[in-house]
Amino acid sequence: MCAWWVPPAHAAGECVPDASTACIQGRIRTADGDPATGVTLTVEGKGFTGEAITDDEGRWAVEV
Repeated sequence: MCAWWVPPAHAAGECVPDASTACIQGRIRTADGDPATGVTLTVEGKGFTGEAITDDEGRWAVEV
């Protein structure tokens, strides 16, 4: 059995890296080039899972 801690999903915000935290961020657009809003993303890594929800401009950010 494998257990993962998943922080609550949150809308894109400013992610500010520091000595112990890095950021993964981006923007999602539709095929027409419009922002994809309300999309839930899951970022997984070795021993880490984080979630974000795109904002009104399609932006998202996850602290890792």
